[in-house]
Amino acid sequence: MASTLAAVQADSVQADSVEAYCVNHEHLRWQVQDEDIVLETIKSQCKEGGIAGFFAAKDAYKRHCFKLDSSMEPSEFYIQWRGNGNQTLDDDICAEQLEKLVRNCATGGQEVLFEWLYLAVSGSKSCE
Repeated sequence: MASTLAAVQADSVQADSVEAYCVNHEHLRWQVQDEDIVLETIKSQCKEGGIAGFFAAKDAYKRHCFKLDSSMEPSEFYIQWRGNGNQTLDDDICAEQLEKLVRNCATGGQEVLFEWLYLAVSGSKSCE
């Protein structure tokens, strides 16, 4: 994951509990024809047993790596709970946050929102 996060652009948005970035992988953009597949993958993975649901203790994370036909590089969805104690991530919130990153960032992005880290990346080196 370190190599993925090292490519973060300088542009960011910060608020009390929100920090968001788009990653800069200009040559690894999600293709327009892949958007439906990417959004469907989010819906299928943002469920209990996927990358949503129960997270035990601080620093617990879940990830899903997948490959699109149009790309030689794998894509990744990653969610981490950074707070204390156990927490459950609602399916709809999981999908909403990852969809926002896909729609707003052509090559993916990350957002920290109330101690949840959301990452959606096209061309993820950590999935190889």
